[in-house]
Amino acid sequence: MCRLNTAPPSSLLLCADQEEAPSILPTVDTFPCRSCTSVFSSWDFLQKHRKTVHGEFEPRHRCSRCFYTSDYKYEVVAHERTHTGQKHFVCATCDRSFTLQDSLTRHMRIHTGERPHVCATCGKGFTVLSNLKNHERTHTGERPYVCPQCGKSFLKKSDMTRHSRVHMGAVSGRDVCRT
Repeated sequence: MCRLNTAPPSSLLLCADQEEAPSILPTVDTFPCRSCTSVFSSWDFLQKHRKTVHGEFEPRHRCSRCFYTSDYKYEVVAHERTHTGQKHFVCATCDRSFTLQDSLTRHMRIHTGERPHVCATCGKGFTVLSNLKNHERTHTGERPYVCPQCGKSFLKKSDMTRHSRVHMGAVSGRDVCRT
């Protein structure tokens, strides 16, 4: 009998039993979990399932300098630049350089004025998606970040983090929490 393999389809080998019972074997487009009966349409979905449901994860690539891992070599290569300081992506307008292409793309929006992330409520545009998400909370009133010490809530995680310093005595008297 064949043993199911969770490797990418390019590395799967067909076995002799496949002709006799093709319905029990995975097709090139399916990725069965070896720990349960779940089947996924992509290698990525399978890996996410194995990590979240079964606590298993088998990254294929590792950073040679730290514990960072990824299924994708290009992500590890990009990550390793954070250790070396190599910045291969240079802005043609201001000569600022970046370790990642995505960082340069976001930076270029400063020069072009492009704001692709638009608030559905008021139409205000943002260069970065996370800024839009923070802005949308001003319309909904959602304040998801709560100080564990005093219960004060914040729109942004960075505001809560800054606030939490008052409880550690790390800021001047003017920032004392009065809630």
